[in-house]
Amino acid sequence: MKTVSLTAVVSLILSFNAFSQKDVDNKTPWSVKDRGYLGLGFGGLGLGTHPIYGTYFSIGLSPMAGYMIAKNFSGGLAFEYQYTSYSDIKIKIHQYGWYPFLRYNVKNFFVQTDYDWYSIPQTINQSGNADRILLDRFFVGIGYTSRSPGSRSAFNVLASYDLLYTNTSNFSSPLSFRIFMTF
Repeated sequence: MKTVSLTAVVSLILSFNAFSQKDVDNKTPWSVKDRGYLGLGFGGLGLGTHPIYGTYFSIGLSPMAGYMIAKNFSGGLAFEYQYTSYSDIKIKIHQYGWYPFLRYNVKNFFVQTDYDWYSIPQTINQSGNADRILLDRFFVGIGYTSRSPGSRSAFNVLASYDLLYTNTSNFSSPLSFRIFMTF
């Protein structure tokens, strides 16, 4: 089973290269093949002990699709999934969300804004079932892109601030740090 999963993941990553991000200009056709790009991010990796809930493990995955609207300007849609397990109390939490984004590139740096919606459990019982609530965040951030010469793939780091954050927010911080690849 692990071999099948690994083969599927490698095939998926290789297929992303057909839609890799690239530089565009006024002569670039408007097709998705020429202007579209895909991305995949990993985040939310955590392992430790919470003072109330005990030992936890968390990991997140964030696929994205973007389109180069102009030479330095793109927009798109991304999805997020976060899994957290508290082994001491045997609870597993599934959080997911989506966000449209706009990005403006300046050489190896970029400014990005995105409006995020998150579906998170409000109350959790021992069976893991929960009533869910929908929360929103509005991020503005700056990032750095590292591209290999001649390659359409890029490694991206983004630091953002949530403009909707308050002291009563369900989130512990207004800051968000994302690391992702675009293809």
